[in-house]
Amino acid sequence: MGENENLCYEFTLDEARRRGDSKAIALLERIGAPENGLYQGDWMNVLAQRKYLKKYGGFLRGTSILDMQIGSYLKTTEYRGFSVFSYFKASQYCLRILWPKMANVDLSRDAAEFGTPVYLFLGRYDWNTPSSLATDWLSGISAPVKGILWFEESAHCPAFEEPEKFMAAMAWISRNEGLSEQGKDTTIA
Repeated sequence: MGENENLCYEFTLDEARRRGDSKAIALLERIGAPENGLYQGDWMNVLAQRKYLKKYGGFLRGTSILDMQIGSYLKTTEYRGFSVFSYFKASQYCLRILWPKMANVDLSRDAAEFGTPVYLFLGRYDWNTPSSLATDWLSGISAPVKGILWFEESAHCPAFEEPEKFMAAMAWISRNEGLSEQGKDTTIA
């Protein structure tokens, strides 16, 4: 997780500087770069950094976080009325409790062998989980079939950013039961 957070922070700070966003630069420099995947001080610093990552399109493109979250809640039967607020409260709680534990996660060590196909749906603009790290991880794992499906207009949330292409990709995997060549990359057009 350390390298992921460093790349995420560096992208956000570089983008703030490129845009001349003095408010973001001041906040990000005050927070400082993460150490071993963790921001110093309060866990809320993760949210502060992510606020600007979202603003600069490294988390979500083509839709707003509000549209993504509220839209999905309105379409489900699981969340109704005030239960949406419980979702947000639970999300904050989980982040506060689990984030420090995530610093010890090393997917190359902890998730390296699978007995099922593994597909990564990667957005070209994703800096929440940089694609370079995802592709490196995939190349190092063992799985009967593995592949990457690229979403050219997405960042971290292709299911919300390009929903039609996402559904087409899911159907394609289901129909083909795997990529024709081990490790083949596919661009979803």
